[in-house]
Amino acid sequence: MKVNPSRWEDREYWEYLYGCGTYVRAETPEGWESVDICLLDRQSLGGWLQSLDKESLIRLVLLLEGYEG
Repeated sequence: MKVNPSRWEDREYWEYLYGCGTYVRAETPEGWESVDICLLDRQSLGGWLQSLDKESLIRLVLLLEGYEG
């Protein structure tokens, strides 16, 4: 997985407004790091979501809506 370069450049902004606290390992301009999914590029985010099973997707949506997992 890779981060979106423009989001990475302004990551404090993206994490503050759109961060959801769900972290994955992704390639950044500085190397591999754990990053919030809001920083992923579109292709990586889509691939990650497709890899999740139904229960994991439900848990993710609940977390995004403020419910504890």
